[in-house]
Amino acid sequence: MSENSPLVSIIMGVHLDEGTLSSSIKSILNQTYNNFEFIILNDGNDKEVRNVVNRIDDPRITLINQEKIGLTACLNIGIENSNGIFIARHDAGDFSHKRRLQTQVDYMLKHPSIALCGTFVNEKTESGHDLGITTFPTENTEIKENIISKNAFCHGSIMIVKEVLIEVGGYREDFLRAQDFDLWLRVINRFKIANLDLPLYSRIISKSSISFLYGQSQDAYADVALKCYRARLSNESEPLHLLKDITDESLNEKQANKVEIKYNFYCGRKLYQNENMKLARGYFLKALKSGPFSLKNATFLVLTLLPKIIRTPIAGFWFQVKKLFGLKID
Repeated sequence: MSENSPLVSIIMGVHLDEGTLSSSIKSILNQTYNNFEFIILNDGNDKEVRNVVNRIDDPRITLINQEKIGLTACLNIGIENSNGIFIARHDAGDFSHKRRLQTQVDYMLKHPSIALCGTFVNEKTESGHDLGITTFPTENTEIKENIISKNAFCHGSIMIVKEVLIEVGGYREDFLRAQDFDLWLRVINRFKIANLDLPLYSRIISKSSISFLYGQSQDAYADVALKCYRARLSNESEPLHLLKDITDESLNEKQANKVEIKYNFYCGRKLYQNENMKLARGYFLKALKSGPFSLKNATFLVLTLLPKIIRTPIAGFWFQVKKLFGLKID
């Protein structure tokens, strides 16, 4: 292939097939960009995952079956087995627009100073409600200004220069969660980054996602990643020892209730942002049923009942307060 068509290595870790694996894989195989290899890590050597991949039977796929080691370690094995100039991520069950790879490669070749590039994301609920497009900061300076308080990338949508990924140390396997956030913070120390303002990636928001099931421990890992970032800026030792104190939440009835609240609030918030007040109200009501003492849920439920001319300045004030105090923005 020519310099204008460099090899791209797509890496995907998968533990189980939740019914969308085949179509997720085919969204990569149907790309308009042809010069790629697709490395799939079967984390736990699941029989059904093997069957799905074997039925597709495409020579561009390399299937690696292994014992359960977790996503972070899987990604590093994928990198070790890759041959591409660029590494692209794709999460199992998600979908890449057919021009995703072509668009990202074109952008990276046109902007050689950019080391990592993500995209906007279209999201849907488990029941099929369209949550609209999730946007991210696009320019290097804007991303670096917002990365501490706001999620700056969708992990599954990113493409990164392989040399850069290796140079910063790949994924750190001590980060069982928030491994992507830790990577972003190490990349921005030394390289420029960007997001394309195009929804080239789609995902179904599921209650079984790590963000909902293990949100507390994920936040704890992210907090350590941030402390490490600040330590590097001050030329101090990274406090990686803090990772050993993090434990996952117990998946009991109480935790299941928290997941229900978080999921319904997230969906309601997205629908609220897209001005679908009727559907948003339904999700906020579900969240309140599971957590009747949540001021946040109650506030947004009330906002859905107000005319736009009133709710817009109230919501804007809330956003500015959260940003001022460095709070995580919903």
